[in-house]
Amino acid sequence: MRLLLVSAGDFFSSYGGGQIYLKNLVDRLIDAKFELVILSPINVDRSTGSYRNKRVIYYAPNDDFSCRILRDIFVDVKPDVVHAHGMKSKMAEFCHELGIPCLVTAHHGGILCPAGALLNKNDAICKVKASHNACLPCVLNNIRWGGYAHFFLKMFSVHQRLKLAYYLQQYPFFPYISPVCTATLTIDEKINEWSRIYRYSSKLIAPSRAIAESMMLNGAPAEKIAIVSHGSAVPQVVRGKKNDAPEYSTSSLKFFFVGRISYEKGLHVLLKALSRISGENLVELHVVGGAETKNEIRYLLTLRKIYRHDERIVWHGKKKYADMNKLIEPFDVLVHPAICLEVYGLTIAEAHMMQKPVIATRCGGPEDQIRDGVNGLLVEPNNSEELRKAMEKLIKNRALIAIMSERASEGVVTMEEHAQKLINLYRQCLEQS
Repeated sequence: MRLLLVSAGDFFSSYGGGQIYLKNLVDRLIDAKFELVILSPINVDRSTGSYRNKRVIYYAPNDDFSCRILRDIFVDVKPDVVHAHGMKSKMAEFCHELGIPCLVTAHHGGILCPAGALLNKNDAICKVKASHNACLPCVLNNIRWGGYAHFFLKMFSVHQRLKLAYYLQQYPFFPYISPVCTATLTIDEKINEWSRIYRYSSKLIAPSRAIAESMMLNGAPAEKIAIVSHGSAVPQVVRGKKNDAPEYSTSSLKFFFVGRISYEKGLHVLLKALSRISGENLVELHVVGGAETKNEIRYLLTLRKIYRHDERIVWHGKKKYADMNKLIEPFDVLVHPAICLEVYGLTIAEAHMMQKPVIATRCGGPEDQIRDGVNGLLVEPNNSEELRKAMEKLIKNRALIAIMSERASEGVVTMEEHAQKLINLYRQCLEQS
C-alpha cells in the first residue's frame, strides 16, 4: 500500500501543533516500513526533495494549483490511499473522482468554522451550526474594527451581500472595506468547502469527541467519523518513588505555557490569573512559544507591555521542538488556557508523558485527556478567577502535584499506537473502496 500524505504547511516547519504532529506521524510510519510520499506546500515552483529517504513533493499553494497538476502528481506517485492534512476539500473531491480513498484529519476548528477557531464574538466556544446569520458577527470580529460594520451589513440580504462581494473582487484590495464587504463570501466559501470535505472524503478523523460533535452538527454523517486521539512522540518519563515529589516548599512552583502566542490560546487569561496571585517567591510562569502573523505579533507585544513589570514571567520565545523536553523538564505544571474549541491539545499529552500534571480549560480535547483531580485540573474557559483558584490550589497543596504526576501518563496514546490505528483505517478504507 502506498500512502500520499498531504501537509497543510511546509512539512519541515514547526509552526503549530498540527505540523509537529504530522512530522512525528511520518517518523512512526517510516519506522513501521510503510511506503509513503509527502506532498508539501512551499512558496516556490513544485520540485522534489526527501525526508529519511522518502520523497517530498513541493507545490506552490495558490489559486492556479489545478486538477491538471494534481493529476500529474497522482500519475507519478500512484497512491493507493491519501491522507489529507492540508488541501482537504480539493483532495477529497479529486480522490472521489478517481476512486481513491481519502482520509481527512481535523487539526483545528477552521476545518468547518468560517471565523477559524469555533470561537464566537463573545469569546465563548461556538455551539451552533455554521450559517450566514450566525457567523457574520464572528467573521467581522476577526477584522480590526470590523464589528462596527455588522449593523450596516445585516440590513442587506445574503444574496445582496454576496453580490457586493463578487463585485468588489474585481478591484484591488482596500483596507477595511474589502475584508468587511467580502465577509459574507468568506462564510459562503467555508460552508461549501466543508460540505465538499464531508461528502467526498472516505473518512473524517476527529482527534476528540468535541470536534466530532461539531462535525456532525455541521452535516457530517456519524458513520464517516472516526475518533482517533493524537499520539505523543515524547518518551515516557519514569521516576522512582523517592523522586516523585520534589522539594517544593523552599522553591517557586514553576507553571508553564507551551504553544502559539495567539488570542484563542488564552494566554491573556492565564496572565490575568497570575497577576491576582500574591507572593513573588511562590510562583513562576514560563511562556514558551512564538508569534508569526501580524495579529499574533500585535497580541504578544501587547501582553509583554501590560505585564512588563512582573518578574515572575519568563518569556522563552519559540524553541526548536527537539529542544523542548530539556527546556521544560525543570517545570512543574502545564497550564493550557485555550478559550476556543481545542481539537486535541498535543502539549497536554506530551506533558503527561513527562509526568507533569496539567491545568486546562474545558474546551474539547483537554476534556478527553484530563481526569479532574487525578492527572490535572479542569476549569471553565475564559475564566481567570477560576484559573487563579486552580493554580493557588496547587501552590498551597504541593503534595497533590506529586500524586497527580504518578498517574499523569495513564491513558496517553503513544505515536506508535496512533500510527497503527491509522494504518488499520487506511486498510479498511482501501478494502471498502
